[in-house]
Amino acid sequence: MATDPLETLLHLVVDRLRNDEALRDALRSALVRLLESPAPTSTEPQPAPQTPIAAEPRPAVAATLAGPTEILPPLTFHQKPDRGAATSIAAGEAPSVAPSAFDLKLMADRFAIKRDGCEWHIERRRLMQRPEIDFDSEVGPRDRAVMDRARALPGGCWMWMCRPESPTPEPQLMETAARTYDNLARATLLVRNIFEDEKLSGRHEESALGLLAESLSATRVVLERIDAVDGDHKQTFRWLKEQTQVRGVFIERHMKLDDPADPDDWNDLSDRIGAIQQRVQTTQTSAQQQKQLLNAIRFHCQKLPAAQRDESGVHWAKIIAACSQLVGAKTPASNTQLRDLLVPVIDLLPGDQPVTPEFEQVLRSIDAYVASREAETPEPAAPAASADVLAVRGALSGKSVVVIGGVARPAAREKLRVAFDLADVYWPETREHESHYHFESLVRKKDVALVLLAIRWSGHAFGEIRAFCESAGKPLVYLPAGYNPNSVAHEIVTQAGKRLGLADQ
Repeated sequence: MATDPLETLLHLVVDRLRNDEALRDALRSALVRLLESPAPTSTEPQPAPQTPIAAEPRPAVAATLAGPTEILPPLTFHQKPDRGAATSIAAGEAPSVAPSAFDLKLMADRFAIKRDGCEWHIERRRLMQRPEIDFDSEVGPRDRAVMDRARALPGGCWMWMCRPESPTPEPQLMETAARTYDNLARATLLVRNIFEDEKLSGRHEESALGLLAESLSATRVVLERIDAVDGDHKQTFRWLKEQTQVRGVFIERHMKLDDPADPDDWNDLSDRIGAIQQRVQTTQTSAQQQKQLLNAIRFHCQKLPAAQRDESGVHWAKIIAACSQLVGAKTPASNTQLRDLLVPVIDLLPGDQPVTPEFEQVLRSIDAYVASREAETPEPAAPAASADVLAVRGALSGKSVVVIGGVARPAAREKLRVAFDLADVYWPETREHESHYHFESLVRKKDVALVLLAIRWSGHAFGEIRAFCESAGKPLVYLPAGYNPNSVAHEIVTQAGKRLGLADQ
């Protein structure tokens, strides 16, 4: 959609004025000086001298400070771009949003969506450079999913990286932007959680505000490199300055332009934010209660290896209940003690075992941990190919499969590809409550012959996934345990042998 250059310029000027306090003060001073300057000599009668404009009083600051109006455009669906044009995502109309109270949780949500927008900007650019990509099935649905999430927030969300006139920096710089936004979202939410709990403010308040200052500074540096404007970022920085004054907190670093944080150190900052989060969450949980629950989990984990099927279900029910109580009491799902107890027995979890939302968080954390350690773990000797593996190889050789659920594991993907002589194994990244549109586009690819759903690691509704697999005419196989080719082949033969034309089915 074409945009009038003058209109665009006016919106940018208004945006800068509303979101840059220093610029507003400078403009006000200039106007005062202009009005106070001597009038030019003239024989014509002169008007009475103007009264100087008084500076506006600063509003009182509270934990829910009213922030300045942010200019946010209505988010609109994009149009299919020309292959020769820049790979922008969506067009925005003239910004217009009513002012609202400053909300740290809302800001954290906006920064998280902007992180996802930066990640999609990188992936979208890569996809649009491939001539074989079908825009309507593989790009358009993801565009809509990203923008719909932004529109769903109160007041919308200014997705600068998704506009037609957005700069298109190198992927590495955009990746840094995504990581700094992630740190900013986490630091903002951390401060909000501390401010809401009186027990935490005195112990962790200063550290959390310092991390927020560093996150804001690193993000500002990246935005300047990209030449992007983010009103949410500016509002949050102003809120931080006012809160430090009200609470009497001195932040030594990264509060001035000449003391910038290095955005390339995002990983170290992420670790420090995580460390404070861990301390905060540990503070919120009774140490004695945590110890008792961990002891209960340890007891039932020790019983699992020798347990029969019925006994195993009882032990898992106790483990899941204790884990849910821990997570519900603010113990991190990634707690190392909890993880160390569960990792050795997690493959014994039955695929049909009912789980709670809190235990699903624990499972996702374990999955991410195992995936991250996969490359560091020595490869065991590969077992001999079973008869099921040979049968599946005969049916799938030269074709591809899609794996849905969990974190993609390169080594496991390669083992499946080699074992079944596959052309490719598509294993898209999945997130909680994410739209299934990009799964569906992969399932409908012509080379895909089978879909594998990792039940344990999947947060998606089985019925929804089965529906679009059936619509595409592709068999869906549930994986109740791990990704060992022999066990995967057994599930394929058992659940989809007839549809794949395997013998003796």
